[in-house]
Amino acid sequence: CTPPSGSFFPVGTTVVQCSAQDAAGNVSVTNFSVTVLDRTPPQIVPPATVFANNDLNQCGAVVTFQQPAANDTCSTVTNIICTPPSGSFFPVGTTVVQCSAEDAAGNVAVTNFSVTVLDRTPPQIITPTKVWATNALNQCGAVVTFQQPSASDSCSTITNITCTPPSGSFFPVGTTVVRCSAQDAAGNLAVTNFSVTVLDRQPPTIVCPGDMTVTNAHDAWTSMVTFNPSAQDNCSGVGAVVCTPPSGTALAPGRYTVNCWVADAAGNSSSCSFHVSVWPGNQPPVPVIALGPLVNLPGYTNFTVIAPDGVAADVICDGQRSYDPDDASFLAGWYVGTHLFSTNIVAGVKLPVGLHTITLLLDDTYPYGRSAESVQVEVISPDQAIGLLENLVQAAQLTGSNQRTLLAILDAAMASADKQNLTPEINQLGAFENKVRSQVMRSDPDLANELLQAAQQIIQALSP
Repeated sequence: CTPPSGSFFPVGTTVVQCSAQDAAGNVSVTNFSVTVLDRTPPQIVPPATVFANNDLNQCGAVVTFQQPAANDTCSTVTNIICTPPSGSFFPVGTTVVQCSAEDAAGNVAVTNFSVTVLDRTPPQIITPTKVWATNALNQCGAVVTFQQPSASDSCSTITNITCTPPSGSFFPVGTTVVRCSAQDAAGNLAVTNFSVTVLDRQPPTIVCPGDMTVTNAHDAWTSMVTFNPSAQDNCSGVGAVVCTPPSGTALAPGRYTVNCWVADAAGNSSSCSFHVSVWPGNQPPVPVIALGPLVNLPGYTNFTVIAPDGVAADVICDGQRSYDPDDASFLAGWYVGTHLFSTNIVAGVKLPVGLHTITLLLDDTYPYGRSAESVQVEVISPDQAIGLLENLVQAAQLTGSNQRTLLAILDAAMASADKQNLTPEINQLGAFENKVRSQVMRSDPDLANELLQAAQQIIQALSP
């Protein structure tokens, strides 16, 4: 037989021809077939695991990979199929890809490999707007709450959002940067920052001393006054207290308002004030004026002196009752208006008819040791004094005869005064007094006493 038994037969059908020959040389030929079937699947080599990162904003990626290699003992393998095929969209995570290879005999080989898509995209976190707050009372800061920033992810829900410092923390005055992070299920982290600014709106506290009283030294014109207002603030950095006038100023006697002001680092300010009273250490002499000879006539409020000759009067100015509270000696000066007429403590001056200002000026020669006192002196003529008596009689409710009698006597006295005849004038005024006693005393004693007192003062002023 050809091929003989035991030969290698390829896959497929091979015709075997066999012949038989007898002794006579006759030959008989026959054929049969040997069929070898291919039952061996191809050999397929699985690829290594494929890794890929997700596409932007996608929870997966389009992944391409090389087809697995396959070979067969009998035929070329061309029909290699993978599911899902290369170039498909693979979700984040691991996907098993099944690949098969088939030979010409229909034998199939299968292998698997994995495609792993990694989530490398961090979440999207939205930065909050800047947060503003005002300090808490007496605190250099405030407890501030804010809304957590929002975050989203293409693959997973975000629940792990943290901020440092967290909402509800105490934030100092100024600007603090808050760092917030959001993490997805794959561990990707997104970070954002925003600021929390706490404004200091609380003014500092300023404390002024109470009102002060200072007395100069006896021989000093001023006193150096010192004081120390205090200030504190809810935050450090309060400025120095500024006062007007400042501490250490030399102040003359008087009452002063001291205004003080302070500001903190944030520009908040406060003020306060107090009073400083400065008293002289030396008390000036106290002038006491006595004048003479004076008359006290109804209707005259000033010191009054009668000039006997109707022209001028000699006035005695007496300051002996003046004194110095500090028991110091002092100098004296007498003035009529602005004219100095004597430096004696007791002095005389001739004043013409009219109104005059008499001033006694004292000086103990120490600071603030001068003082003065003035009085108004009116020098009147005798006929002015008699005219006063006439006015009183005319205004009184007397009977006609009594009134005429009294006025006639006064007219005669005034005529004598005009002629400067003192003796007849004095006698006529004495007659007037007698008539008042006899005609007025019983009916109107108050009027009578008033007339008698005035007439007597005029008589005494005219008497030599």
